[in-house]
Amino acid sequence: MRIFLLLKHLQKEITDTFKSFPFKAGEEYRTPDVYIGHIMPKMSMPTEVKKNAEAPFVVIRFLDGESLPDQRTRTFQIKVSFLCAVFSRESYKDIEAGYHDILNMIDRVLLVLNSRHYWLDNHWKCEDDIRVVSGLQKEISQIYDAGSHQHPLYGNAVVATFTTPNIGRPPFLQTDKITGE
Repeated sequence: MRIFLLLKHLQKEITDTFKSFPFKAGEEYRTPDVYIGHIMPKMSMPTEVKKNAEAPFVVIRFLDGESLPDQRTRTFQIKVSFLCAVFSRESYKDIEAGYHDILNMIDRVLLVLNSRHYWLDNHWKCEDDIRVVSGLQKEISQIYDAGSHQHPLYGNAVVATFTTPNIGRPPFLQTDKITGE
């Protein structure tokens, strides 16, 4: 539950930061939708929802996690990806438009991640090793399988590391050997 709560918190923060920052979506401008996990398959969507499943969007995904022994306390570390996608509105007159838009989207996600060191009531710490991966390469399909692969589409991913104190094991119940209590 702790991981999902972090993802929900990140979803809200990223949604809020894009409220006044729309991107081209077909013939109109709209703010990116922010999803957790994946985008719903288009075949199962009602018609009125299908157009919102297109870019621009951000998909937040939990990638992996592990317990890390530390000298003082055990911690749990996770990697979270933010798949960012925009439509390319490039033309022969504006050949940099899609590249411009995706880098602006990445900058906004980085702005959110760098806006604080601790997240979700100080339960999670965002580490300094944030990476940006360019393109929609299939080599890193664990991130990109969550998104749409329709063109013209520009996509990049931001991968951030978060840590939290590990949930400890409850102490063994000890009974008094003499009284049994």
